[in-house]
Amino acid sequence: MVFALPAEGRLFDERESAVIALARELTETTRLSDATWDRVRAFLDERQLVDLVVNVGLANLNNRFTHAFWTEVPEEAPPA
Repeated sequence: MVFALPAEGRLFDERESAVIALARELTETTRLSDATWDRVRAFLDERQLVDLVVNVGLANLNNRFTHAFWTEVPEEAPPA
């Protein structure tokens, strides 16, 4: 869903835009540029940075895992 968000714009302040940029870059490339890291580091402390990177990583893991094992859900569940 991070790709549905505009990277920049009036919807988000500088802190929010930095967090979105980190999530987008980590999702697209699995690596962060120094520029993105420095940008988000200006707004978050070490604990918040770890929490953010862990949560982005877990969301990406969940998305990849779910996609790999995706099955169609029947319209109506069969009776138990």
